[in-house]
Amino acid sequence: MSRVVYEQAKAAPDQERLRAEHTLRPVTEQEEGLGVDAVPNGVYGFTYSPAFVNSPLYATRRFRCYETHRRADGSVYLLGFVSAEDAAKLKNQTDVVKICLQPEPEEGAEHFVELAHDRILHHRLVAVRTEHGVTMKVKPA
Repeated sequence: MSRVVYEQAKAAPDQERLRAEHTLRPVTEQEEGLGVDAVPNGVYGFTYSPAFVNSPLYATRRFRCYETHRRADGSVYLLGFVSAEDAAKLKNQTDVVKICLQPEPEEGAEHFVELAHDRILHHRLVAVRTEHGVTMKVKPA
């Protein structure tokens, strides 16, 4: 039986910039497995289920994991990549919009976004990790 090994994804420069800008540290070994709602403020981690605040966070980025930040003020942000069309929807947003968020940049989803978790109204998380993204409805900021 062959085993598939995935290359560990690297952080995009914008993700690294936000970590430094908000003085975030990765979740510790003791905090791994807790949801973003249960870790201390000032922490970031990676999850397979980004639309849920109680989904387990990991310190190491794994295949198709979403980076999630809990800032010093306790606000939660989801980082990802969207299409040019979805980026324009978010930029000019006056009403609820539907977008598809990817965990890593890829063809057709190269635009980096930082999305406040409390803007997510409804989501459809694809259960298969090799599928593309999380489709969600997002309210204006």
